[in-house]
Amino acid sequence: MKPYDWQAYDLDRIEAAGYRALVNVEPGGGKTAISAWAIERSGAEVVLVVAPKQTFESAWQEDVRRAIGREVRIIGNGKKAEREALADFELGYPGIYVCSPQFMTRADVSAWSGDMLIVDEHHLVNAAKSKGQRQLTGYYPRDWDTALAYRFPMRLALSGTSWRNSFSRAWATMRLLWPEYDGPGQIADANYYRWLNDRLDNVEVYTNQRDANGMPKKVKKFLNEKNPGQLISEMPCAITHFRRKNCCSSTLKGSCLRMSRS
Repeated sequence: MKPYDWQAYDLDRIEAAGYRALVNVEPGGGKTAISAWAIERSGAEVVLVVAPKQTFESAWQEDVRRAIGREVRIIGNGKKAEREALADFELGYPGIYVCSPQFMTRADVSAWSGDMLIVDEHHLVNAAKSKGQRQLTGYYPRDWDTALAYRFPMRLALSGTSWRNSFSRAWATMRLLWPEYDGPGQIADANYYRWLNDRLDNVEVYTNQRDANGMPKKVKKFLNEKNPGQLISEMPCAITHFRRKNCCSSTLKGSCLRMSRS
């Protein structure tokens, strides 16, 4: 199984970006296959995939086997094979391992490290301060030393609906992929609310709470991106495809290709 021309182009961009990229492709667009080829091309030996359990067999095990002829092992605390895979993964034995977001948030991940981390359906764990987001990238500074993502130098975030119509979720994606851009105004600003104020329009709305004078309290409600498309253009590598059949042609001139610093 070989990549189409547009997939080969995407892989070149991912490689140029150091295998840290957002792969924002609609369902059926080949996110799993692109990830498998990225694993093979990068030479990553220890790979962790965080994905919904229902995709383990139908997508990850089957598609990776078809694309690069390698096996994907499920890690967990259930079946004997899953416990053995978990032990091998924690000892650093080469392989491609997959676990669910639920297992990741419950497990002791202090021994987890490797070469590449792939978070499939990243929109399921990118709500700021959620268990999944904190386990992956940390929300408070005290989380950063133990956050899982920073122990994998290569990282891919996969989704067909990256931010689920809530642009504030983009912050967690930036923190996962490019945490070094953590200063004020940068794409992964370490201060979540500063990032919101800088990038999103907002309005003040009244709450049911009262202040010391008995007046209704106001809070900010964040809306849409102030400058639509700005964040995508600033990202080092964002692979974006919609409506595969009407998307990029083999000449690679489709409007969905978003050129960036990669």
